[in-house]
Amino acid sequence: MKDTGFLTLFQNKDDNKEHGVQISYNTEPEDTHDGGPQDTHGGDELVNIKIDPKDTGGTSGGEEVQESPAPTPAPTPAQEKDRPNLRKARLYFVVMNENDEFEIKSVTRSVEYKDSPLTATLQALLKGPTTKEFNNEFMNLVPKQTKINNIYVKGDTAYVDFNEDFRFNSLGVFGLTAQLKQVVFTATEFGNVDQVQILINGKTVNYLAQEGVYVGKPLSRKSFK
Repeated sequence: MKDTGFLTLFQNKDDNKEHGVQISYNTEPEDTHDGGPQDTHGGDELVNIKIDPKDTGGTSGGEEVQESPAPTPAPTPAQEKDRPNLRKARLYFVVMNENDEFEIKSVTRSVEYKDSPLTATLQALLKGPTTKEFNNEFMNLVPKQTKINNIYVKGDTAYVDFNEDFRFNSLGVFGLTAQLKQVVFTATEFGNVDQVQILINGKTVNYLAQEGVYVGKPLSRKSFK
């Protein structure tokens, strides 16, 4: 077969590298079963073709090789740090009772936070009730323009610093008392907070508005009984 040039079809070095085909041929004659004289079958040589199992150039029968999807990389520490935490929080809003008086009532929500769950919870309070809560007659009496400047905790007291808008409520004493209850009751849902000191632009003030609602010292839930 070497004389006919048949083997030269398999001797292209580049093709062998590309397809991973290794060729070897056996020039030794086969043994006969009866142990008689060896027969070379007319001088033909036995050709063995070995396919490299590492070959990924294709498969027999024209089948397509499908690669496994790459694994999803694990979150980096920075991504874990930026991911917000979630906690169940109880927020206090205002409802009208049967005697047409303001009273506070709580709702439970999931609140996202990164650094301070207390700050995130009070921020959620200032945003007011959801549509569903509003349809259930929950109201927020904290003035709409109120903003939180800062919050920090010392001992069992939370210091909540509001802007000037927190001092004025169009509903007078009833509105001021209700908004204070909302803040104090929501903040004291946290186990480490027993009372709240109201600050206005970083300073302690004795009264809210001219009606004389006193906030010169920390307020607890008992302050409203």
